Amino acid sequence: MADTAMDNNVAQLYISWKEGDLNYYLQRVDAFLLSSPEHFKNFRNQVRDIL
Repeated sequence: MADTAMDNNVAQLYISWKEGDLNYYLQRVDAFLLSSPEHFKNFRNQVRDIL
């Protein structure tokens, strides 16, 4: 599963998964500076690929 966390400046992309019955994991994949056009474009493309 893919998750995002955002504030006014930064978007962070996470992936989470379950192993076994009781173990859940969360790992940050990347972070994007939303005020940077290149970062914003990369973030948008990553999210669109997931959807």
